[in-house]
Amino acid sequence: MPTVCVDTNIWIYALCVPKEGDTSKHQIAQNSIQNAMELRNTLALSYWDSLVVAAAPEAGCNTLISEDMQHQQQIDGLRIINPFK
Repeated sequence: MPTVCVDTNIWIYALCVPKEGDTSKHQIAQNSIQNAMELRNTLALSYWDSLVVAAAPEAGCNTLISEDMQHQQQIDGLRIINPFK
């Protein structure tokens, strides 16, 4: 599985529809980040958290250590651990 990292400018293209001109970057960016956007929408994650949660399994991780999400939460096989709980 490839490791995925999405640069913030791709999020900007995906979330901001241009008022005029070429909209192809908007559509391509939306297609590229669909795995993270689905997590963001269904789990009400911030876009930063959704990036981490989407990228972790792509990088071969089954555990994510973070204080930003619910301790022991399971998201599509990824286990969230809050080390401060």
